[in-house]
Amino acid sequence: MRKIITLIALLMTMTSVSAQDPSTWKEGQEVTDELQWAEYDFSVFTQPGSDGAVWQTAGAGITAFDFNEVEMFDKAEGSELYQIFWLPAGVYRFTWQGFYRGSYNPGYWDGSEAIYAVMFAESVNLDEEGNITETTRSTTAKFASIASSQNDQGRLYETDQWDNDVAYTYGGTTYYVPNCMNGTRQYFDAGFYADNSIQVIQTEDGYVRFGVRKTGHLGGDWTIFSNFQAFYVSDAGEAVQLQMAQDEFYKALDDADNYEETLSDFPALNGYYQEAKIDIIDQYDVADGTIESYNEGTAAVLAVMAQYKNYYKTATSLVALVEASESLAASSDYPGLSEFQAAIAHASAVAEDGEDEDMSKWVTKGAEDYVTALNDLALARASYLMSKGLSADNSYDFTQLINFPFFCNNEYNLHSTQRPTTGSMLMRFTTVMVRRTVGATSANRAMATTRPTSQPLVSSWLTR
Repeated sequence: MRKIITLIALLMTMTSVSAQDPSTWKEGQEVTDELQWAEYDFSVFTQPGSDGAVWQTAGAGITAFDFNEVEMFDKAEGSELYQIFWLPAGVYRFTWQGFYRGSYNPGYWDGSEAIYAVMFAESVNLDEEGNITETTRSTTAKFASIASSQNDQGRLYETDQWDNDVAYTYGGTTYYVPNCMNGTRQYFDAGFYADNSIQVIQTEDGYVRFGVRKTGHLGGDWTIFSNFQAFYVSDAGEAVQLQMAQDEFYKALDDADNYEETLSDFPALNGYYQEAKIDIIDQYDVADGTIESYNEGTAAVLAVMAQYKNYYKTATSLVALVEASESLAASSDYPGLSEFQAAIAHASAVAEDGEDEDMSKWVTKGAEDYVTALNDLALARASYLMSKGLSADNSYDFTQLINFPFFCNNEYNLHSTQRPTTGSMLMRFTTVMVRRTVGATSANRAMATTRPTSQPLVSSWLTR
């Protein structure tokens, strides 16, 4: 039955595609109503396109659909809303209204804001049942920041409830941004947040997987969007493809250069990053490069950036773990203190490495040393607490590891903007006992026994 339905859908596609005649389209022409995609202004969210294209979700999906808008609130990295539709060969520009809110801070104004929402377009091949067998090209574009409206004229949506437009001040000026879907509709109708766009090249007639993706997560972050439009730019001749491949490569390099500012907190890590980037430039930045070469170079640059974003998270976690360990060492005196202090000193040296211009004098020899230092110090901290010995009931006491409710310590949950505190309406462990198992002679084995159970091993609870 599924194959019959699929065959019918493909026949519908062939019929509907014939109505699309790009040979008659002019450069710059809006073709929003010419494409066979699903509802693009969200007036009827579930309405499919004429060839059966429908909006689908992946990961944690979306939060709500209302006011002709779709929102993703507090959704995890990898959450998606997408559709797959037929797109004739050509170069297109897709636009939409929308924004990403991470937090209210100067990041938008000084260029340091992290945007964890993108529009993506992937050229894909499908099998006879409609499953993706290959992705041949992928393009992404970040969402605008919620602060990009730069609305300093007053609230567009004013209530006496939580959904009232939010006011914040930067550089002595008060700005206003929406705080709910209804409020966002007022901004969209007034023309705000309309500068989002992505350029897509389709080298031959085929399917495109198009949608919105979360590329990271901050506690309480918010992505909202509506009003997609499509414009035909030009045909997809080889000269156009080469120019776009070059443009994408150099744009990726610009983004990679800008990321050095973030990594400057860790000079040695930044040094290794620059070396990796130079290797890519040496390999791919050539005047007579081919389309394939530039595309490979773009992929290589993005891969290095993704890799070093993970290293950066590790490095920031290492700093937090050093601080927590220093506090523990200063407030206690167990038999393993000297070994613990030595581990802290080494981890601190790794975290602060790179001040000397002579790389041969650096403590680290590569970015992986940050990962090693973090793991080693975590084990050293556990070993130090185990040096107290077993309690009367044959358990190890790891209470001093817990600084925040539900173990949301800085060193483990750095990147949330909503940090639990002892003043929140949350329960907090005051004592955690880990029972020793047979053969548990290492810190690694001891920590492995720390796991949720139906009867938590705690002696008391505090609530506020």
